[in-house]
Amino acid sequence: MAIFINNEKPSPRRNRLSMLFLVLFIICLYAFQSKVIVPFVEYMASSDFFDINTDGIEGKDVSGAAYEQCDRLAIEQDPSVANVAKGDFRYWETGGGKYLVNSRNYTCNIRYLGGDPQDGNSWSLNGMEMHAQ
Repeated sequence: MAIFINNEKPSPRRNRLSMLFLVLFIICLYAFQSKVIVPFVEYMASSDFFDINTDGIEGKDVSGAAYEQCDRLAIEQDPSVANVAKGDFRYWETGGGKYLVNSRNYTCNIRYLGGDPQDGNSWSLNGMEMHAQ
């Protein structure tokens, strides 16, 4: 049982008008999606926005050098790290020459730019967090 204000039922004209607005709204949403959203997504997917420049670093395993560079940078930040036993370390290559190195002393996010892996100028530090001793 429906409850109406002032015991008035909605007019058939009002029902038709609401239905017309609903249909127009759905048509506008479809047009907006097909004319604006889909072309934008196709443009972004075909652009070089998501490309990662890997020139000169493909096929190189520089994980050991990533650890050494992170270790060097950690000692520069906190010289007391040099006196702590290094222990094991773990690393993950996250793509595009980026490495996440985790040791007992620190966690380091570093990127290999190409060139000599032993050269400090071939690396870019993205972030480092020192662990409590």
